[in-house]
Amino acid sequence: MDTMTAYDAALDDLAERIRKLSARALAGLFWACSTALLPEAVAWAEHQGKQPGPALARGLAAARQFAATGAPPDDPRQLLHSIEAATPSGDAPGYYSPGNAQDCWVCADVCIRVLTDPGYDPGPAIEYALEPVVAMATQELFGVSQVGSGDQEEARVIAIMRHPRTVEAIMFCQWATGFLEERPSPAAADLAAVANSAAALRP
Repeated sequence: MDTMTAYDAALDDLAERIRKLSARALAGLFWACSTALLPEAVAWAEHQGKQPGPALARGLAAARQFAATGAPPDDPRQLLHSIEAATPSGDAPGYYSPGNAQDCWVCADVCIRVLTDPGYDPGPAIEYALEPVVAMATQELFGVSQVGSGDQEEARVIAIMRHPRTVEAIMFCQWATGFLEERPSPAAADLAAVANSAAALRP
């Protein structure tokens, strides 16, 4: 039986915080997360000699509009399908990992998915927002992007969680969820504050 690590517990806590948010606040949170990771999506596309494509920009624009005004996109299902279709695949030509770019796209996906699926649980998706920083900290500490299971797993996870960048990223998520819970209809200035602070998620 798998035991819960300190990081698992932190993710569960954040998921519960996210479940308390209004749809607009939720869209604002994941819009800010995706926007913070946008340079990763751009870098991945450029590595392939491309641009990220219009679906990501449309999704982020629609998410911000909904968060700030409550006005949903005209056809959120079609927009979601276009985001899904354009999300980077798991292939890594030239050993350039698409992981961080995928995390950016997933956060954008969450913004629109909450408008199309009333039963969707967005809480666990916060792991994608944290993944680039956590992977960077893991690489810096242990020379790999993920720690395996085993006797040393919990000690390594604790070391990763104590890494200054991991601490900063988790603190951002805790602050942002509390800030947005108090602002179920966030103003443009509220969203700007969250987006500015979301720089903590950049690896």
